[in-house]
Amino acid sequence: MPIQLLKPKDQTISITETSERKPAKPEFRSIFNLSWGNSDTVQLMMDSGASRIQTPLVTDHLNVVGEDHIQSQGRREQEKKYCRDHSKSSQYWRESKFKDSDGKFGDPIKDRIHFGLTGLQFQAQYIIKDAFFILTNYDRMSNNDEKKSSWGRLMKKLIQSRSLLQGIWELMKDLELGKVDADFKGKEQEKKDLLDLIPQFKTVGARWQDTYKANYDLAFSSGFQHFHQPRELEFDWTQEIQAVTTQQNSLINYKIGINTLINSLIQKGWSDKTTEQISEARSDSIHNMANKCHEIKGVWKIGDKHVEHIKNKYPHRKYELISQDKFNEIFIRSIQISTQISHRKNRKQLTRMNSEK
Repeated sequence: MPIQLLKPKDQTISITETSERKPAKPEFRSIFNLSWGNSDTVQLMMDSGASRIQTPLVTDHLNVVGEDHIQSQGRREQEKKYCRDHSKSSQYWRESKFKDSDGKFGDPIKDRIHFGLTGLQFQAQYIIKDAFFILTNYDRMSNNDEKKSSWGRLMKKLIQSRSLLQGIWELMKDLELGKVDADFKGKEQEKKDLLDLIPQFKTVGARWQDTYKANYDLAFSSGFQHFHQPRELEFDWTQEIQAVTTQQNSLINYKIGINTLINSLIQKGWSDKTTEQISEARSDSIHNMANKCHEIKGVWKIGDKHVEHIKNKYPHRKYELISQDKFNEIFIRSIQISTQISHRKNRKQLTRMNSEK
């Protein structure tokens, strides 16, 4: 039977790097909150032809474009349309989806699973640290802001770990079902090593699910309700503290389980790499695949950290490499202007209809 994992309906899960976001620039605001500029500025841009902003995308070979995965996931369809219009190709790939003609992934399955496991290991130690901080310091916390901040840090790491674990779980299922065999051509031992991990991974997943569900349910029901209370209103965090207290052993066992998984791979001859080292290896693979497939037209979106790695390491490339900032600047300006033009057209049409009455 294929392995399964519970997934709340309101969460979009992918295996992504949990690097810190860069400070948002004004022009990089969400396209769902287009509020910069006044009508005179927009009219000037339209009259001067600025609505036809020069795109960084090319039309005659492959574009590899950086992104913040969470930001792009929230506007994926708008990005696809923009890329289709400006690359003159309907082909658009998320980081994990680009393949060559033989079905081999540009971002290798092995490295993505390995990256996810080391990411879980890194997160696990801080989950325990944050949980124990809450337990030992709760009585000394002087105000709600401290309590919110402490609980929020724990929840953020639990959510990040959930995303990583879910991503690995999906890859394991594909591996088990033979959907990614092309990635392991000539590397059958690596595939066997990962398949051998599945029973252990199920155990770790169960431990994680117990820990996560207890804390997640509280935070997104009673817990997060507190975050919307007036700051001066004192409230009782007893339930939340009890949840962390009862999950102490589960947290520790979860961490032990993750460490055991990674040690199993090391004993099988896998390298003992850090998350950063695995990320750089993935960047190397992405670059090599993009160079190999540079004649393919379209847009391949990857984490912007990979773009930085590639830019610094490979100055000579056969494909177009575009940073997240460069793409965002043009993409969001284009969306903003298109939205303003649409609004002006609608207002003119409404005015004309009213005048004809």
